[in-house]
Amino acid sequence: TRELMGPQIAVLAARRISAESARELDTAVDQLGATEDPVELQDRALAFWDVVVDSADSIAFRLIFNSLRAAYEPAMTALASVMVAEVGQTDLYRKLASAITSHDEPTAEASAAQLLHTGTTAIGDALTFLEGLKP
Repeated sequence: TRELMGPQIAVLAARRISAESARELDTAVDQLGATEDPVELQDRALAFWDVVVDSADSIAFRLIFNSLRAAYEPAMTALASVMVAEVGQTDLYRKLASAITSHDEPTAEASAAQLLHTGTTAIGDALTFLEGLKP
């Protein structure tokens, strides 16, 4: 769901972002780059996506994001070592933020897809590994 919806949300955010939200997004990226703690990185990545979703100004995307977040947050500590593959990519978050704030919809879409694919792949690989451990 993240990988399918995230790029669409990024496109809408690039189309609709306000100057105030652009500043918030830049701050969110700066905060993401200011830690190396895997759990804190995830929390700050969620804060980044909160701004992106708000900027998209879509109640449907907000409701979906809230549902995903509610399911994800309890597992953040367990997923920390896996999700660092995504949330540790400050440069890619910065590229996405820049595309959104400059209203560059194609780059916003591509950057979001690349970023979220990284996390999806990491989770898939971890699940495959865990399945292999079953007797």
